[in-house]
Amino acid sequence: MSVTISTDMSTQAHVIEEATKLFIKSGIRAVRMDDIAAHLGMSKRTLYEMFQDKEHLVTECLHYYQSTQDAANANRMLHATNLIEEFIATLDNWDTIETDFKLIQELKLFYPRIHERMVQERHVSAVQKMKKKVEAGIQEGLFLPHINIDLAVTVFSNSAHEMIVRPETFLSSGVSMCEAFKYISLYFLRGISTEEGIHIIDTYLSSTSRQPSDL
Repeated sequence: MSVTISTDMSTQAHVIEEATKLFIKSGIRAVRMDDIAAHLGMSKRTLYEMFQDKEHLVTECLHYYQSTQDAANANRMLHATNLIEEFIATLDNWDTIETDFKLIQELKLFYPRIHERMVQERHVSAVQKMKKKVEAGIQEGLFLPHINIDLAVTVFSNSAHEMIVRPETFLSSGVSMCEAFKYISLYFLRGISTEEGIHIIDTYLSSTSRQPSDL
């Protein structure tokens, strides 16, 4: 039987925004379609006219969440004076990183199809963006000019990907997933940086009272 989808996009957008907030606050599995309908003051039937099932709604919420985070990161980067500061601006967004890991692990447990699709999409997108950033960093004189960009980005992205799909392999390090991700990211940047780039990273670490070995 076909499902009638509402054409009121403003209403759909509002549902997606509010449902996303509920999923982040209470967890995707814990929040039922009944809870979302009650929260929005609408009937469950109306909700199902917009989204054929919870999996459909979850998918739309994840797309919305990713777009809002991309916009927030772009805003943070406005104050950066170079490419490395752009990287650091996104790494310092601890709350978002923590939320990302929680959402991804819950998807892995209870919505494996969405998890597999989302992780793969993110992985491909991240690799493409990272290659462009590294190329730009070379032009700025912050990254070494003769590095193998494809190999460097592959090593980094595979490490990040492994952390996302198998976080248990990193738990024995005694640090949080967020700390581990920041550790990997900063050491990757240091490894491909020129002296100027390393100076920027070390200045940041000094300002936060950290050294690379402290991460």
